[in-house]
Amino acid sequence: MNQITEFNKQEQNVLIGSSLLIGAKEKIFDRNAYMVQHMSENKAYLSATETTKLSKDKLLTLFQNKYNSYRKSWHNQSKECFSKASYGPDLLKQGHTPLCIDIETAAICDLACPFCYRESLATPDKIINEKLFKSIVDQAAEMGVPSMKFNYRGEPLMHPKLHEMIDYAKKKGILETIINTNATHLTEDTSKRIIDSGLDFMIYSFDGGTKETYEKMRPGRFKKNKFEDVYDNIIGFSNVREQMNAKFPRTKIQMILTKEAYSEQDSFFNLFHNFVDEVTVTQYSERGGNI
Repeated sequence: MNQITEFNKQEQNVLIGSSLLIGAKEKIFDRNAYMVQHMSENKAYLSATETTKLSKDKLLTLFQNKYNSYRKSWHNQSKECFSKASYGPDLLKQGHTPLCIDIETAAICDLACPFCYRESLATPDKIINEKLFKSIVDQAAEMGVPSMKFNYRGEPLMHPKLHEMIDYAKKKGILETIINTNATHLTEDTSKRIIDSGLDFMIYSFDGGTKETYEKMRPGRFKKNKFEDVYDNIIGFSNVREQMNAKFPRTKIQMILTKEAYSEQDSFFNLFHNFVDEVTVTQYSERGGNI
């Protein structure tokens, strides 16, 4: 069950981590426990059952242990590398494979958020070549990379074959697949394709607890971006997932704490806590052209 924690401090100047909702509620989702508990519905595991000689029970335990090991390494591997002053090829020799690879499947975004570094860096709009994508996934799978995110700073849902790419990665054994999306393209049909693809974790970026702030912080690049449309998309995905009785992907929504959004943390939580598994905020960091 999701845990709801109340924070009573109305005034706090320091943001702890990336999940504290100042003076509001925080919806906490235990991602690790959930993934292990529902590993039998992970598409990487399901694909492996078709080719392995192991019993399903032994294979399931193997996948659960792999996931636990990956999450343990997520917290410990960087410390070990820094303590040994290891880098480059030395890491691979010591058994430290990458824990997650970000692939920019769509180097394009339909929003023009004023705080995004894309606003100060001119890049061509393009999507990844399918042959290149498969080559990256094949190499990652061979190295035993456990996790893969299908975007960096672009909007992955703008790639028409995103669902096919996620499916390919899952069938290659990638344990955890992730996207970060602004949800502008999250239609009912897209939602069904994303769920069928085997995606494990979807992170929404949504800045503002009101229509006024959201549309100021997330203006459209090609056409007007409307609060109501995106909000309905997020609710719609929750409904589709429920109708399909799907365990994945789990969802998280996050808001960047700018001066405009800081006072709207209560309303942000209230907008989404019934439709998203985890509601968080994250501190703003300058990555634009003024740094």
